[in-house]
Amino acid sequence: MVENMRILIISTTNYFSPFKVGSYHIYNELKELGHDTYFLNCPISPLLLFSGSYNRIIARLKGITYGLPFVYSINLIPLRFAQKIGLKFLAKPFIVNKKIAKKTYDLIVIDSYEWLPWLRYFKSKKYIYRPTDIYSNAVPDILDIEKTYVRAYNIPVIVCSENSEIFYKKYNFSVILRIANGVSSTIFRSKEEVLYLIEEKRRFKRYKAVYIGSLDDRVDYKWLNWFSSYYKIEVDIYSPPSQNLSYLNLGKNKFINYKGLVKLSEILKVSGKYSIGLLPFNGSPKNQSRSPMKQYEYLALGLTVISSSQNFCKCINTYYLNPHSKQSLSSVISLSHTICSKAIVKDIERNTWSKIVQKILNTVLNG
Repeated sequence: MVENMRILIISTTNYFSPFKVGSYHIYNELKELGHDTYFLNCPISPLLLFSGSYNRIIARLKGITYGLPFVYSINLIPLRFAQKIGLKFLAKPFIVNKKIAKKTYDLIVIDSYEWLPWLRYFKSKKYIYRPTDIYSNAVPDILDIEKTYVRAYNIPVIVCSENSEIFYKKYNFSVILRIANGVSSTIFRSKEEVLYLIEEKRRFKRYKAVYIGSLDDRVDYKWLNWFSSYYKIEVDIYSPPSQNLSYLNLGKNKFINYKGLVKLSEILKVSGKYSIGLLPFNGSPKNQSRSPMKQYEYLALGLTVISSSQNFCKCINTYYLNPHSKQSLSSVISLSHTICSKAIVKDIERNTWSKIVQKILNTVLNG
């Protein structure tokens, strides 16, 4: 049993964001285990505080007003801009609650390169760098930042995909674990409930699909339109408002319906009418190192998972369909019904956030 520790989670996405990233779940599991845990967001500038969607603005304001253990940090000007023009002193983060920087931690977990240069403001016995992407695919200079600080502090790296592991090992990073994104107890409440959901979905006579996630540049909009129109299947999309909505051809494609944002606590309720969960991701380099947050969540909801990419089909009960396959949807569903329900549940149980956090703690403390 791991004794209680003081742990700081530093994340690129704030706790109140509509997007519940891995760090959000890790924080909650650590609190559940009784650890003294704090959550700090990567710094934003006043210029960016009120930019973006309504939901993002509200999330940022919550991050500021709630105080400990949810703490916001602010830059006078955007971090990247300050570094670009050489005024790094302006990029120094101002932490809203000073107590969080004065504490000595047993462990700090960082999921973003942006905070690596500011580790000198914190005291910790151990660190973990848990990049959720190969960030240098988007901005090549980021690799130099990672090399400099991860090696300087001798920080072990935990990655979420095979491609990420290969990439970081190539540059001699100390990769100690590869862990995919899992499922929280909000959705996976008991194995008996999941077994019931799987069997219930298998009795559905009419297929209906759902995609829950962001509508960003990683989504394959052409595939979504093809899948829904080719198989004449209704697809409901739950996502915060996005400028990319136009790519869904909502007016022309009668099979796609945009439903807006759904909260994590409401997913179990709204999923009742669906039998298929979609992972509609394109061939962008950003997706090569991705572990879809929804994969195990879909499975825990009793859904058959269908993907636009073979990269995400290594998981149980997940299938690949594309315009060239000419495979009938009914044959895929029939195949999924042959998978043992107990085997699906067993795979889900291995990938709960509680098991993931225990594995991380045991690896770090025994490493």
